[in-house]
Amino acid sequence: MSTIDGYDELVSQMDYSSLESKSRSLASYYAYHGELDSYCAQFHSLLTYLSSLQSYLSDLRTHHDLVNSKTNSVRTECSSLMLDQQNLLASADRFAAQFAYFDVAEHIAHQLKLSLEVNLDGEASAKSSTTSPILTQEFPTLLHKMDESIEYMKRNSDFADAAAYLQKFERLQGKHRSSFFFFLLRKCSH
Repeated sequence: MSTIDGYDELVSQMDYSSLESKSRSLASYYAYHGELDSYCAQFHSLLTYLSSLQSYLSDLRTHHDLVNSKTNSVRTECSSLMLDQQNLLASADRFAAQFAYFDVAEHIAHQLKLSLEVNLDGEASAKSSTTSPILTQEFPTLLHKMDESIEYMKRNSDFADAAAYLQKFERLQGKHRSSFFFFLLRKCSH
């Protein structure tokens, strides 16, 4: 038998219905394979997107950590600056209290000038008020401030101009004592 005859016989013996069914099965398989390829491409695209998203999130985490670190540094620096401000305010208050001893000299000198304007009869001159500053309630306070200032200048002789202010306060103290002494003499002689 020749090959052609064998082929014809083989073709005549084939069942075309099973072939058609296999062909339909194969077509549905190819369709399913195509659908799986589509899902696979979508999955691959999704993985690429997730990978880039993970990279962005990693960059965002790095930036967040950097901002957080800088924020903490700023907070620490602000706390340090607030502490420095409180220390400076406390120092300013101490300096203001210390400089008050220097400033009080002018006020005492002015009050002494008013007390020396009282004439020998114990009456106030036209330049001063009707009551002698020696009789005011401020006079003992002035004497106390002057004594405190003298003690302060003696304790802090290393301050600039402390010696000059000490001499000024001591002169003012001497003038106040003289003024008070003359005032008492005038009052006692009447």
